[in-house]
Amino acid sequence: MPVICRQHHRAGNPVPYARAFSGACTDRTDACRSATRSVHMLRATTLALAVVLLAGLVPFARADTLPGSTRAHEALALCDASTRETDRQLRFALLDRGLAAAELALGEDDADAAAHFAVFCNLGRQLQLRSIGLLTFFDIRRVRREIDRTLELAPRSPGVLTAKGLMLIQLPRLLGGDTSEGQRLIRRALELEPDFEPARKALEGP
Repeated sequence: MPVICRQHHRAGNPVPYARAFSGACTDRTDACRSATRSVHMLRATTLALAVVLLAGLVPFARADTLPGSTRAHEALALCDASTRETDRQLRFALLDRGLAAAELALGEDDADAAAHFAVFCNLGRQLQLRSIGLLTFFDIRRVRREIDRTLELAPRSPGVLTAKGLMLIQLPRLLGGDTSEGQRLIRRALELEPDFEPARKALEGP
């Protein structure tokens, strides 16, 4: 949570952030401007997540390139199934189950690459569906940690390389975006698997 947000909560005054989340923060106070900027950054990050998660990478997270437990791959399957569900409540139910399964897998083995990617997928899709709120700060930080940890554990997975690359390309530089590094990761995915379609499409652009 940004410093200004912590300061206002310690002072018992969370109003600027509450108003910014609702779109009602329109005055010119420093608190209101800072809160509004933070909300815009959160929206930019959730948009970047949406681009990554809509790239259809989860079905390519195969056991041969993304090692992990059966439970972790079941969690990934639940995340993938949520994309085909049109009912909002049922989508959340699938994502809740997927996140719970991924966290159970991590409880058993923190080196389970598929479980970290499953947290990234299920929690990331939840962020897409939820309204932005104070907890969004923490969830976004966790999602980014999970994709970093996945790449650390599975540096030769084309799907993970492409996911991290896309995130770096889509994020604003202020939020850690790095187009050059993102493109390098995607090119690395293609070196490992030249016919990997999501990576090829990511480099081609819209």
